[in-house]
Amino acid sequence: GNIVLRGSFPPPNDDWADTINVAIPFTTTGTNLGATDQVTEPDLNPADATVWWNLFAPENGTVTVNTFGSNFDTVLHVYSGWPAEFFAELTLEAENDDAGPGLQSEVTFDVFAGERYEIRVAGYLGAAGDILLNGSYGCGLPGDVNQDGLVNLLDVNPFITVLSSGSFQCEADINQDGVVNLLDVNPFVSLLTGG
Repeated sequence: GNIVLRGSFPPPNDDWADTINVAIPFTTTGTNLGATDQVTEPDLNPADATVWWNLFAPENGTVTVNTFGSNFDTVLHVYSGWPAEFFAELTLEAENDDAGPGLQSEVTFDVFAGERYEIRVAGYLGAAGDILLNGSYGCGLPGDVNQDGLVNLLDVNPFITVLSSGSFQCEADINQDGVVNLLDVNPFVSLLTGG
């Protein structure tokens, strides 16, 4: 007779060992359809069907990650402590369930230059669907490159240093396009002159 066979393959980042790397700022898509939990995976909140991403912080700062735009009830966790051999060696940095519109999640956490952070997206009580994962630096004050709480002439030399080195600092990324380059010069001058 007729046979209908249905099945699903787990996503490529189903296991912690297969995390997908993202760079700040980012918007990426994925799914947890067919995802599983590993036996030793942390069981925080009623979170199942987990998938993993990771990011390396290019500088000290604050990062915000959310699942806004995902089509199911998400739970979000962020861990530090890489390289680690076992989940128990990781440190939970942030977790959230239901922060945004609908049932999506958002976390904000401090990062340190050169450190790797593990991002785990799960479904609440096994919920599954399409994931939209977003990440950005949560800057202090744009233009406050020396981070003293003011935008003034004391920020000029640090701005020039960041600009000429080709490095990234979110306070120097005045136009917020994810890079510090010549396109940030005019907006920086405008901030300095009160424009």
